[in-house]
Amino acid sequence: MEVRYLNTDLELESKDDLSRIVEEFGEAVLVLHRGEIREYQNASFEIAGSTSGAYEVINYFCSLVNGLPVEVRRIWDGCCSRILTLDMKVEPLHPITDLILELLRLREWLKLEQVLLLPSTRLMRTRALNNERA
Repeated sequence: MEVRYLNTDLELESKDDLSRIVEEFGEAVLVLHRGEIREYQNASFEIAGSTSGAYEVINYFCSLVNGLPVEVRRIWDGCCSRILTLDMKVEPLHPITDLILELLRLREWLKLEQVLLLPSTRLMRTRALNNERA
């Protein structure tokens, strides 16, 4: 059974400006998208440079969030949606329990509402999702 990690994205949605978070993450991330969608500010990121695997990327994103100054952390805490998406190639498809348990452990710390698994036949996307939009 082959499981190959592909990448991880972090997506944020807020009624407030996300530019301070983008600035604080700096060159540690690649900004995949930044702008307004349906009256909400959105930003999505990948870690810049190479990483060994999913655990390292998750921990790196956590260290970036943990390192935010207090006023910028308030912007993070005020986001109505925080989505961490892990893309993995799985053949044949099976549960990846260690990674799922790690996401659940980080769920409360990252203020995530739920963790969703979205499998397809060739690609599994694990999304840690917090959606507080009214």
